[in-house]
Amino acid sequence: MLFSIVKLVVWPRNLSKETRFINFNESGINLITGASRTGKSAIIKIIDYCLGSGTCSIPKIGPIRRSSEWYGVVVRTAEGYKLLARRDPDENDSTDDYMLVEGVASSVPQRPVKNTNRAAVKALLDRLARLPQANADFYNTGSGYKGRASFSEMTSFIFQPQSVVANDKVLFFEAEDENHARKLREVFPLVLGAVDADTLIAQHRLAEVRRHLDRLRRQLTMLSGSIEEYAGQVRGRFISAVDLGLIRADIATVEQFEIALLLARLRDIADGWTTGNRSQEARSFGAAARIAVLRQNETVSAQQISSIRLRLVKLRELSQARRLSEGVLARERDRLSPTSWLVEGVSHIESCPFCGSENHTATVELEKLVENAAAIESQWEGINAVPAMLDAEEVQLRRLQTEAEGQLRQIRDERVQLEQLTVAMHDADEERSIFIGKLLEFLRVHEVLTDNAGLRKEIADLELEEADLKDKVDTEAISQRKEDALLLISRLAQHYGQIVKLEDSQALIKLDTRALTIRVINEHGQSAWLYQIGSGANYLGYHVAMMLAMHEFFIARPIPYVPSLLVIDQPSQTQFPDDSDEQAEQEELLEVRQAFEACASAVERTKQGLQIIVSEHAGLKAFEGVRNLTVVDRWRRGRKLIPWHWDQLALKELEGKSGEWALEDISDAVLKPAFAKVLALAEQKDISMIKIDQASFSGEKLRFLVRVTISSRYSSPGRDGISESSVREQVSVIRGAVDCNLTVEIDETERQE
Repeated sequence: MLFSIVKLVVWPRNLSKETRFINFNESGINLITGASRTGKSAIIKIIDYCLGSGTCSIPKIGPIRRSSEWYGVVVRTAEGYKLLARRDPDENDSTDDYMLVEGVASSVPQRPVKNTNRAAVKALLDRLARLPQANADFYNTGSGYKGRASFSEMTSFIFQPQSVVANDKVLFFEAEDENHARKLREVFPLVLGAVDADTLIAQHRLAEVRRHLDRLRRQLTMLSGSIEEYAGQVRGRFISAVDLGLIRADIATVEQFEIALLLARLRDIADGWTTGNRSQEARSFGAAARIAVLRQNETVSAQQISSIRLRLVKLRELSQARRLSEGVLARERDRLSPTSWLVEGVSHIESCPFCGSENHTATVELEKLVENAAAIESQWEGINAVPAMLDAEEVQLRRLQTEAEGQLRQIRDERVQLEQLTVAMHDADEERSIFIGKLLEFLRVHEVLTDNAGLRKEIADLELEEADLKDKVDTEAISQRKEDALLLISRLAQHYGQIVKLEDSQALIKLDTRALTIRVINEHGQSAWLYQIGSGANYLGYHVAMMLAMHEFFIARPIPYVPSLLVIDQPSQTQFPDDSDEQAEQEELLEVRQAFEACASAVERTKQGLQIIVSEHAGLKAFEGVRNLTVVDRWRRGRKLIPWHWDQLALKELEGKSGEWALEDISDAVLKPAFAKVLALAEQKDISMIKIDQASFSGEKLRFLVRVTISSRYSSPGRDGISESSVREQVSVIRGAVDCNLTVEIDETERQE
């Protein structure tokens, strides 16, 4: 699933402060390194909160929530860039206040304004993940654990916080919560590719068919038992018919006849009676009125069933048309994918070497290709906006069809019953009429037990449908696909296990989706759970190996449900360098580096399809030279997630203390832009040096002396008129927590050159 984080954004409560941005590369390893208590572990919590978590786990006590009003992430998806911003819940556990911004660029507003809620954001994320709308509760148990998969379960595969990444008992994010763990177990067949949306629909229908079959079979058994129990009444009814003169037979030999033959003779009597021309005076007007109502209801029900069947046909046609369109557009996109390369390579106008005339043909043709590519891309985005599967509607229509057919059957049974009783009442002979009425009822019960009866036919039809659905929902095939996927993940994990140098790197690393942990099996057949292995370094290695293996599997398949994103917090926590033993320290740093090397390998094996964000305490030696790694921020010497000048409480505590460490946080981001603006410099690079002295905190501000050296190329008539107050005003406008005295010098070395 294309889902990468472009920016992490924090908006301050103080409107005079600037918004805090952390920018990430969309693929590769993005590293934030820093000291303890700088906010590194809050990164996962902020991202999780913006992605719709039920509660806010960002530390409630401390500068982050004390100084921040909104948190946001800008993500890149198949539909473009989206900003998901969520308000700080203040004293509450969470809030539904969201701002959603969608567009082709990663724009961020100066101040968020609520325009949606958590439910809408969760629905958006579910749609982006293309999660099926059908659930796994095929037998309507009401269990929430078998409900439809949601994006919140997918976060278990993308977050490895400090409390999980080296845990010997918990492998997945939030799996220590049994409710989340039970839901996670149910979605594994989906994320492993063992089932898909069509399979879920078939499983729902199969469960519905089996429920209906069970009910009909019980009814058939009950009726069959009733006939056997009242076999004597068949003979009695036959003898009564002889006594009433409805048939001629020797009653002394009645026991010699089979029940089936006696029933056939009784049926002939009933048929002859109901088809005879008899007086209409005994007709029941109440029954006639009811029959008219039933016939009308029968017509309405039949029309409803036809309408449902037509909708089912159209629904299938729509799904098929969408798939065909998606395939055609995909081929067109692939065909036009080199357009951007061609535009870069052939973007200038060629001139004839003889006459000097310009040739615009290539440019015109490229413009046509670009227009075609843009049109195809627009159609692709439009068709992807349609839900991938209309599965939930199909399940509902199937259920409505079953209910409507059952209702129609009941209406027809009642009508037939009334019509039979009404015909029986036509005879003027009261005794015969009563007998025929009872006989008709008795024969109707038996009729459903014959091979041509509606009940047996309905059972036979459902049994055929059940057999067809069982072929589509082959539980053995599903189990086999799941086992194949787990075996492939194990082999991938073994590759990464060799990079992180696990204790037994040749052992099979098997993911147990019921226990939600790892079982390691060596070449001698011995097995052990993760918690039985020992060593924090091993725990970390198995976590890293398994998570990287799963993401490589998801991207290779591809599995559309899981974001191609992995966020790891503090992978070095199990290492304790010994400052007194240089060799031991190097060994510890090497083990930390191996985790980064494994991540770099995953980025390469997924062809830059995986984005990894790591927050780490270890210094440069742990990751220097690692491939595909970018240090996006360093939080040391006072630089933190929350700038020092956001927090008034922190400023009060810093009163009178040295502020040298705080300057790193503002030098490039604040001072250079401010000085360039005040000095009317065209570019910040014209400032060759900023030297700061006597930095200290006083009056809730950072006061310091600053000497700015600018390039000798710079000259301005108004340069001599620059005042310290104008610089101080500009810097204060930007931060509101600094105060400085300025000296400007000219870099004479460039003049000499």
